[in-house]
Amino acid sequence: MTPIHYGEKEMRRKNPETTWGLRSWLTLYWLVSGYGERWVRPLMCAGVLLVASTFCFLRWGLLRHKDTGPLLDWTHVWEAGLYSLKVMTLLKPSNLEPAAFWGDVVTTAQSVLGPVLIGLFALALRQRLRR
Repeated sequence: MTPIHYGEKEMRRKNPETTWGLRSWLTLYWLVSGYGERWVRPLMCAGVLLVASTFCFLRWGLLRHKDTGPLLDWTHVWEAGLYSLKVMTLLKPSNLEPAAFWGDVVTTAQSVLGPVLIGLFALALRQRLRR
C-alpha cells in the first residue's frame, strides 16, 4: 500500500500544467528515494557516489601534506576510499587533499550530495519504521 502523499506527488509530477523546474525536482526526488518511501535507492546512490568519487580521486590524484607526489597508482584505493568517505560524511580529512581542480570539484559535489543522500535514506527509514 502506497501512502497518500506518494500519489499526490506522482499526480503533480505527471500534470502537464506543472512547471518544468518543479517537474524536474519531483522526478529527481522520485528516482532517488521514491518520494521518501524507498530506503534502498538513496543507499545505493550514496554507494555509487562513494565509489565514483574514489575513482575520480585516484584518477586526478590526491596529495599527502608531507609529500609532493600525487597518489596516481591503484595501490592506494583504500586510502582514497577512506578520504572519499570522510568527505561524504563531512568529516575533515586531515592527511590528504585533491591535487587538481577536478578533485576540488568532486570534493565539493560529494560534500553537498553525500549528506543529502544520507538524509533521504534516514527519512525513508523513518517512514518505514513508523508503519
